[in-house]
Amino acid sequence: MHPPAISCIVPVFNGERYLKEALDSIRVQTYRPLEIIVADDGSTDGTTAIVAGYGEEVLSLFQPNAGPAAARNLGLSAAQGEFVAFLDHDDLWHPEKLARQMARFRGRPELDLCVTHARNFWIPELEQEAARYQDHRRAEAVPGYYASSLLARRGLFDTVGRYDTTLAHGANWSGSYARPTMGQPWNSCPIYSFIVACIKATAADSWVLPVETNS
Repeated sequence: MHPPAISCIVPVFNGERYLKEALDSIRVQTYRPLEIIVADDGSTDGTTAIVAGYGEEVLSLFQPNAGPAAARNLGLSAAQGEFVAFLDHDDLWHPEKLARQMARFRGRPELDLCVTHARNFWIPELEQEAARYQDHRRAEAVPGYYASSLLARRGLFDTVGRYDTTLAHGANWSGSYARPTMGQPWNSCPIYSFIVACIKATAADSWVLPVETNS
């Protein structure tokens, strides 16, 4: 029996600085099979050329600029995998991120979605700020109620609906967590941590690290 496929959706708007790193962090995932979809929300920079460099390995979709929620929905419309994961263009995944979440689904087949822990990361331009927060709670791993931590069954979105495009803020929460958790089985997967978007809007770089827990 073949393992279920995961559609990895990357919404992007003018993300040429970080997009390649994000896509490469999907390509090195230890889990297979994967489908990689880039949902371009009207980029005007070098995003298109970066995606083209991956050839048929990455499915490229384009729409006029409509916001991140609409871009995620665009990716969902093309997803073929039994499971769906989202990775913002300025975030990265630990190589075992998907494999460990899928292990949780195998252990608890009643689950519809799973999230991970998250930890902030600062780009080199904010080195002084990073040092200031080194021992601060903002630098600690916390439950990642954020789109880049989500792995969900694709059919869940048929049940609860897709991302709410009317929300300018909080779109990560409304589409992935607020609606699905209303009666839908879900689980936080605290066996590892991965870093998502930085505290500062200008610090959109990120990385992924494992974390030891007793769970």
